[in-house]
Amino acid sequence: MKYYAGIGSRQTPKELIPTIDKIVLKLNELGYTLRSGAADGADTFFENKSVLKEIFLPWKGYNNHTSELYNDTPEGWVLAEKYHPNWKALSDGAKKLMVRNGYQVL
Repeated sequence: MKYYAGIGSRQTPKELIPTIDKIVLKLNELGYTLRSGAADGADTFFENKSVLKEIFLPWKGYNNHTSELYNDTPEGWVLAEKYHPNWKALSDGAKKLMVRNGYQVL
């Protein structure tokens, strides 16, 4: 399978939606699967037109999303802790978001 991460800022301007849609439609045509995280902004814009998608959530029901991909693994936690510059300062929720981010890109 071929994957791409459709991620970005929560403040992605809505004016970029047509451009993102063109990118997504081409990637659909080429058989790519979106990996994203159900955040507002860019994540949602990429998901809207995607046919094949894997939406990783930090916890069940995040952003009212119905994806079942919310069960993290010990390996995901190890990687997130290893690469985050200030892991110990994060709240439990922020840590779960960082673990989720890893699944989107790896």
